[in-house]
Amino acid sequence: MLSTERAVYIKPSKTSQGKGISHLKMDKMQFVLTDNEGNRKYYSSLDQFINKFRKRSYLIQEEVLIRKKDRKIDSLKFK
Repeated sequence: MLSTERAVYIKPSKTSQGKGISHLKMDKMQFVLTDNEGNRKYYSSLDQFINKFRKRSYLIQEEVLIRKKDRKIDSLKFK
């Protein structure tokens, strides 16, 4: 999905209320993972990132930016 989208949200499939959601984006030839507390981790390859997340089941959702009067309104926690 990251080959066609600039960024995705990664959500644990067995949690609710926004717990464990992370944001993954490609930035200057590396992958940047930001958790919902603002902590960032950097991965040099997609394989390196995937190895971290193999133990659990996740949903991947493309980032859809919504704008109102030229302002993003759906990225409150992830910048």
